[in-house]
Amino acid sequence: MLLRRYLMLILCGFNTVLLMNCAVRVAPKSVLLNALAKQAETICFIDGTVLGDRSKSIKQLTLPMGLLRIGLAGMRPGDVFINNNLHYILVGAKEFSAPPGLGIMRAKTIYYLRYQAPMQINVRAFKEIQQAHGLFQYPTWKWDWYDPDTKETLHFVMVQASEYEVWISTDIEFMRSTFSSVTIPEYVLQDRPEWNEATLKCSIWAVRRYRHDNVKDSLAGGILISREHRVGEGAVALTFGYDEVQQTAKLLYFSPERDGFVQFWQSMPRATVEEIRSGLWSVDFKVDAGSNDYILYVYHLFGFGLFL
Repeated sequence: MLLRRYLMLILCGFNTVLLMNCAVRVAPKSVLLNALAKQAETICFIDGTVLGDRSKSIKQLTLPMGLLRIGLAGMRPGDVFINNNLHYILVGAKEFSAPPGLGIMRAKTIYYLRYQAPMQINVRAFKEIQQAHGLFQYPTWKWDWYDPDTKETLHFVMVQASEYEVWISTDIEFMRSTFSSVTIPEYVLQDRPEWNEATLKCSIWAVRRYRHDNVKDSLAGGILISREHRVGEGAVALTFGYDEVQQTAKLLYFSPERDGFVQFWQSMPRATVEEIRSGLWSVDFKVDAGSNDYILYVYHLFGFGLFL
């Protein structure tokens, strides 16, 4: 059982639908994707077409946009950024930690919003943001979100790199380093086997490249799964995909041993665990009313969740 105090709940808009016949929107050779992969530990892709789905199953598959939702709510109004013009969102996150009280997981996070048609930001429409000069070569704004209960302040920075691109981050230095990686490309994905297995032709996919050094919070970061199970130190990577048509979910876990991750899922009666080949494990389960907790466990493993 997961630690009782920590329950992973769906909070925000990581609307998760995999359509198996879709075209690749962001290819492994993409400079942007390689820049995020170099800087972030977890990367998620969300197609804009699924964000309007209000069904219970889709809402239950929505997590990594949590901090973005908080940030946009603090702009007053911020919902203009999530609309029918949104083509897709890429999420990069690292250095996961628990919130000071109850609530969504904290992390250094970047959201890249790509639009189909030009996106005009009318600064005068927002009450809480201010223009920031000298941070980036593009129009830049910043604002804060304050929680009166925990006295916590979250800082946000937004950059409009073009009329089709908006970047929003919880950490300026994370944003700087990612921008630098875009400017000076380094194609890191070609040497990472998990990207050959990731379902990039789908409306949502997630990939995590484990970083075992200097973990701040092993529970918040999805390393500690339960009191009895944890991700092994030899684990390399994790991918996730949800097939809306078949109503199935799949995890691919790159690890040389049958560690706590594998043992945890083998203990789950609705999951099928298989060692595909040496060092690669698959976990499959049907997504329905009886597997609600399974999705919560999945997103816990990627470093996203809500602490109660």
